[in-house]
Amino acid sequence: MSKASRISSFRSLAAAVGWPRTTLTERLAHPGCPVKRRPPWPRSVVRTLKRWAASKSRDNAETPNVESPSMARIRDLRARGLELDLAERERTLVPREEMHAFLVRLSEILRGIGTQLQRQFGTEALRVLEEGLDQFDGEVATYFGATTP
Repeated sequence: MSKASRISSFRSLAAAVGWPRTTLTERLAHPGCPVKRRPPWPRSVVRTLKRWAASKSRDNAETPNVESPSMARIRDLRARGLELDLAERERTLVPREEMHAFLVRLSEILRGIGTQLQRQFGTEALRVLEEGLDQFDGEVATYFGATTP
């Protein structure tokens, strides 16, 4: 076989089959590839590679694309993050810090009202309200992970 009928470099082979060099390198490294990795190659290798790649494409088209559990989790987490960003921008989601501050302020307002209740209805009315507010503060602290509301 003469040198003219042989392909002597990856660049020449990549140009002959019409693939980028990285694609050629990956396909030559594939365990099922019918072509050896080292040059020189006979010209017939171009046809062999194209047929083999076409058969692999058909195989891949018939085989459903199975996603790894890790990739599925990453995709789901990204989607969830985008949903949360959108909800916050649409003001249907309130950040935890804002909600915590709001509930603490609400508790303070109700405790101020307790002073008025004490004056009007006595110490027992204040005690009942403060017990309820202590429970409320405890629930807020538990939910938001704060030690003191």
